[in-house]
Amino acid sequence: IVKQEVMRLIEHHEVNFIAKESIYMGMSVTTLTVLAELQGVLDNIFYEMGVQSISISAKEWKVDFGIYQHCTSFKAKRPEQKKATIKRVKELYNKRLKEDICDAIGIGYCAVNHRIEANQEW
Repeated sequence: IVKQEVMRLIEHHEVNFIAKESIYMGMSVTTLTVLAELQGVLDNIFYEMGVQSISISAKEWKVDFGIYQHCTSFKAKRPEQKKATIKRVKELYNKRLKEDICDAIGIGYCAVNHRIEANQEW
């Protein structure tokens, strides 16, 4: 069911490029395993449909998006980073959005501004 829905969404929105956050290695083995399996399924869908995809580490997109300017340090805890991401989206786009949407905007920002331009095949 998940595979069919992902494929439907890709077709409906005419997606040709996907940027996603890399899996964080500091989680439980069970969580890491489930996410890695899901990542494999998604990557297989993207490959089958001819959709280019990249993985961007959380640290890379957070540095690139400038959220640490709004944190007390690079070692800020997750809740502070989430608030900083929301603040950065508000600052750049004058939008107040939910934290997961703001994370997606940060990942997209990094992909568009630094990854896609660096690799012209996309």
